[in-house]
Amino acid sequence: MTMTIMQGLNKQPLTTEEALALPGLHDQAVRYAVLHLINILSPIRDLISELSRLAYGFDVAPFPQMQEFLEWIYDDRQYVLRKRKWP
Repeated sequence: MTMTIMQGLNKQPLTTEEALALPGLHDQAVRYAVLHLINILSPIRDLISELSRLAYGFDVAPFPQMQEFLEWIYDDRQYVLRKRKWP
């Protein structure tokens, strides 16, 4: 016999079945949240790269631009949704 004492975001009690399904639903939702963040950050990454190229005439700027931070922004939908864990 089990007893579930949980409530959803709407403050309604959850059944045991709903409580057990939540982790799987969260795992699926996280993938789409990451995809939306990458869709926001990708144009910013491209803009920084383009402005650097135009301003200095180099493909790589002569000063650090935190490229190692921007490398993980890979805007391929299939890759993002397939990836299991994010750094």
